[in-house]
Amino acid sequence: MILVEFAIQDGEKEYFDFGYYNNFTQTDYLEGKITDREMLNEHFCLELTDDDYFDKDNEQYWNDCYTRAVWVTNVSVANEQDIETLKQYRVVF
Repeated sequence: MILVEFAIQDGEKEYFDFGYYNNFTQTDYLEGKITDREMLNEHFCLELTDDDYFDKDNEQYWNDCYTRAVWVTNVSVANEQDIETLKQYRVVF
């Protein structure tokens, strides 16, 4: 199970969101079985392509007609108890 931290930059404001995958491990992520783009597309209901790159080296993408950038900042190992605690505090859904 992995916990994913997403960053969103909207103008001068930068904020974070979180999601999780119970069917992937950190090793799966490191081996490319799930990519940043796939996680961004699923989490934000997007259809990002190579044309949407803001910073290709860091896999940052434009969103919302070039007014907002999104990217994955961290992927870490989580257990079921961690996720349940985050759900209680409405950090993840």
